[in-house]
Amino acid sequence: AISKAPVGSYKVTLFETRTVDGKDVEVAIRTTNFRVKDTQSKVSRDEIKTRYYETAPGTMSDMTTLISIAKSCFKFTLDGKDVTDKIVHVEAIGKVSEFNIKSVTIKVDVEGSANHLEEKVNVGLTVTQK
Repeated sequence: AISKAPVGSYKVTLFETRTVDGKDVEVAIRTTNFRVKDTQSKVSRDEIKTRYYETAPGTMSDMTTLISIAKSCFKFTLDGKDVTDKIVHVEAIGKVSEFNIKSVTIKVDVEGSANHLEEKVNVGLTVTQK
């Protein structure tokens, strides 16, 4: 996965080691500033398909079932394209018969490469077993 740099302003200074009076000292020879902005499209939860699910997870750490439930209950999109099938992690709290999906993590492919980003999307909704 690719990691994003935190947004903000950065200052980079290039140093050169010089010998002055027999001692090596670092001297700044060039400085530049730049700003990092996040211009990437964000994944959004576009639709609540249902708040009910059939098969309960065996435990609240049963990630395969939690992902399946999230996929059946919600629709996530990126730039108008459905990315629901790219859910790789679900953060949930509660009991297996009813729990709150706090967030999901979706694997977003980087166009034109074999790399990807993992984007966390806040959900904050409770789902209940039928």
